[in-house]
Amino acid sequence: MIRILAFFMALGLGLSLAAQSDAKDRNRLYSVIFAVDVDAQGQITGFNVEKVIDPKSGSTAAVNVPVPDVYIEAARKKAAASAKAGEAKRYFTYYFFDPRFPGSADVFPGR
Repeated sequence: MIRILAFFMALGLGLSLAAQSDAKDRNRLYSVIFAVDVDAQGQITGFNVEKVIDPKSGSTAAVNVPVPDVYIEAARKKAAASAKAGEAKRYFTYYFFDPRFPGSADVFPGR
């Protein structure tokens, strides 16, 4: 009887920890780093995902998180809104990515 009770207590604890881990992963924000090419008229001519990182890890190592096309398009629109005419250049920028809101590039931590 005690073994059965201990088994179910261990099972319940394991399931509880697994649920907490899944909730943390769903609530995690990632940084998507983009390479942006702009022409002299301020038009974006290239916009590519360079890598995705997990800012909470304290590392700049890439993580394997798929970035949906709808997010890339939203980020491109955000970058285009701040592009200015001048000289052609390439720069790097990042936007936060929340997998719960794949179409939004307007995610800010702490909000």
